[in-house]
Formats: sequence, C-alpha cells, structure tokens
Amino acid sequence: MQRRLGELSGGERQRVLIARAFAVGAPVLLLDEPTTHLDAPHQRALVAGLRWRARAGVAVAAVLHDLTLALAADRLLVLAGGRLRADGAPGDPAVQAALVDVFGGAIDVARLHGDPSSA
Repeated sequence: MQRRLGELSGGERQRVLIARAFAVGAPVLLLDEPTTHLDAPHQRALVAGLRWRARAGVAVAAVLHDLTLALAADRLLVLAGGRLRADGAPGDPAVQAALVDVFGGAIDVARLHGDPSSA
C-alpha cells in the first residue's frame, strides 16, 4: 500500500525527507533541526549517519537545540543573540563555558564515562 507524504506521521515524514537528502549524494548537507519528530533511537541513528557522512567527506552543518545530540558533533558553533559566542570541539573548555553562559547557568556540560558520543 502506498501512502502519500501528507498521510505519514511527523516522524515518518521526517525520516523520508532525510532519506531523500541522503539519497541524492549531495556534497553538502544543511539541516535545520533534523531530529524534530524523531524518537530517541531514530535521533541517535540520524546523528550516527551524519557523522559517517562527514567522515566520508560530506560537509554537514546542522542546527540542533538538543544539546545531548549537538555535543556528539565534531565541532560546535555556539550562537546567542545573533552573535558567535564560541567555535570549537565539544570538549573545548571555552565552548563548554560558552554553552553554560548562553543558557544562563541552567546547564552543566560533563563528559560521561563510557559515552560513545564523547569518543
């Protein structure tokens, strides 16, 4: 049975759109909140797929407000008020301090032992 895109759930529709972006083999992927409507396993799978593509030479830039997922990136650009506050690896103390500052001290960034995304 074929279903139209409009008949899919939000998560199903998001996965179709991401699959289409991957299928064209574009050398650059620009993604705005690509994990919206996805459950946790599909979010992790998407992040893993993006990391794999980046290591294969695809330029990947994604806007993510989910810090747990964003911290899995190779590089973070921390923005606040339309200005760049920090640029670097997730483990960079300056990047982590900028994140804490941007969120008004409401968060803390800590590396978890055995966290595969912190490798």
